[in-house]
Amino acid sequence: LREKNIGRKINPTIAKFYGSLLTKFRFGMQIVNGQDIHHSTYYLGRPIKTNTSAKLVCTLYDMTPELHPSYFKQKPHANKIDWLNSSDLIISISDTAASDLVYFQPQLEERIRRIHLYSGFNSNSPIKKPQGLSHNRNPYFLFVGNRGGYKNAGMLIRAFAAHQSWIQNIHLIFAGGGRMSKVELTILARLGV
Repeated sequence: LREKNIGRKINPTIAKFYGSLLTKFRFGMQIVNGQDIHHSTYYLGRPIKTNTSAKLVCTLYDMTPELHPSYFKQKPHANKIDWLNSSDLIISISDTAASDLVYFQPQLEERIRRIHLYSGFNSNSPIKKPQGLSHNRNPYFLFVGNRGGYKNAGMLIRAFAAHQSWIQNIHLIFAGGGRMSKVELTILARLGV
């Protein structure tokens, strides 16, 4: 798309300021006429789709705040259902996200298409291509992606360690997110995981 000069470029500083205003004050975001596709995020305001033939596309990553509202004091996805209901197409990054959305919003099932999220392997990746898991491997929990912050990898490790008596032959596998840091390795060693 970049080679064909398709899309709109926004200065990163302006984009960050604009995004924070939309999120904080929940302004409406006009879907602009004169474009064929508007692919947006539900973090930015509420969709306003009037007098336009543009197709609105939204990507669904998860339904975690809806599934576990007690863990979210603020509502990070407050505009999600408005965006998804206004969308002509919903791209779900996983079967699980799609299934969870259909549970909460069954009328949207026909608009969902699945395109599994893949971040790619780059020159900084410790492994350059995916490795398959052997078929005779013990049962396992799979954690995919970055481990920092809200992803709660630390909480998972502590929970795993606390319940090792009944999960002795179960593995905890991390995929993606780069090499384990010294702090993470220290915690794993201290907890005996």
